[in-house]
Amino acid sequence: MTMRSGIYAITAPSGSQYIGSAIDIKARWRHHRYLLRRQKHFNRGVERAVRKYGLESLSFSTLLICAPADLIMFEQRAIDILKPKYNACRTAGSQLGVRHSDQTKAKISATKRGQYLEKQKQKPIILKSENGNPRHFDGFESRANTEIRQQVAAEYVGGSGLLDLCAKYHADHRALRRILIAEGVVIRSRGLTITPSARKLSPDEIGRRQATRRANAESRGYW
Repeated sequence: MTMRSGIYAITAPSGSQYIGSAIDIKARWRHHRYLLRRQKHFNRGVERAVRKYGLESLSFSTLLICAPADLIMFEQRAIDILKPKYNACRTAGSQLGVRHSDQTKAKISATKRGQYLEKQKQKPIILKSENGNPRHFDGFESRANTEIRQQVAAEYVGGSGLLDLCAKYHADHRALRRILIAEGVVIRSRGLTITPSARKLSPDEIGRRQATRRANAESRGYW
């Protein structure tokens, strides 16, 4: 039996239509009927028409025979001209409005759950210390192997800023500081910003505060 590919229409007694395309039109019709008998059809409009009028009242007709490579083009033309009510989306080949099977839904759900868990791995975990204050634990610190740790250290020594590295590796700055210190890198200190209020300080006081800032930076790894 020769297969015929082309564009077809399913028409209800009300005149409402569904337009589709298939490599084998007769095989597609059989599949439509199979799903409609079991009330598992992917198109809600067609399924409601069957419940209202009965399956045998639907008309299955061929609109156009064409090469498989031209199916989407001619299906789009038919949709644009006929404006079928049962096509939830006016774009040929779109899955919008398709009702998936339970098995397909499970696969989609598993994929999205895997994507969500992967994104969660990239986020810092915030824990509570004994006094109730938040303390950060970054998953990057536990995942970073020796090669990544050495790469981070090399980039920092080469002049990359800590904030730039945080953005690049999606890591908390505390975790990166701990990695750098563990690799023997001396953390760069940031001097005291001379604000208008700081200009009122004596040079000795400014020097003392800058020395304190540098000492804190080196011990805690602030920058």
